[in-house]
Amino acid sequence: MDIAKIQNLIGYEFNNKELLITAFTHSSYSNENQVQSNEMLEFLGDSVLSLAVSEYLYQNANFNWKEKDLSEKRALIVNKTPLAKALDKTSLIDFLRCGVGETRSNPTKSEATKCDLYEAIVGAIFLDGGMRAAKAFIHKTLGANMAQALKAKTGNYVGLLLEHTLTQKKDIFRYTQTQQDQPMFLVEVVLDQKILSKAQAKSKAQAEKLAAKAACVKLGLI
Repeated sequence: MDIAKIQNLIGYEFNNKELLITAFTHSSYSNENQVQSNEMLEFLGDSVLSLAVSEYLYQNANFNWKEKDLSEKRALIVNKTPLAKALDKTSLIDFLRCGVGETRSNPTKSEATKCDLYEAIVGAIFLDGGMRAAKAFIHKTLGANMAQALKAKTGNYVGLLLEHTLTQKKDIFRYTQTQQDQPMFLVEVVLDQKILSKAQAKSKAQAEKLAAKAACVKLGLI
């Protein structure tokens, strides 16, 4: 593992290099080599990320925004897709240590794996350098997303649902195109292998939004 190159890509030099190594240790590598995985750092990083983004939104919020507006905007920033894309802009995922068996399935292509690594890096930086250092990394890698979220209109039920289900590794939306007089799209929200909600519309995006809204209502998010 090229620690110097990883630190250069992250933009932070670790005092405790073991934290950095652990952040880049997939559970499959941990199981095969009896070393600590990055899952605990991922758990911590998730909370640090949420706090940093929440603070940013609070400091930049419009005075008439409500709690649900802030939650929806936060969901635009901390769901799997922007975190994975933030890593895609670097080669950090290439340094993830995976087990031999897992390597064959190439988990580094997974959006969930990239998201987990991002959160583990945040957790490691927080433990090593504190909140200021963690926030510097978050703002550097997600700053554009945070600025866009401030301008985004609320009503993003898909984003809100994705934030709530961030720990679920599999996709929560299941799509079916039905053949009637004209094409219709059926979208189901699946959590824990159970259908939580479903909706049908002429476009996949609209069906997805309706299904997500119904799921948010059932989960008490709106």
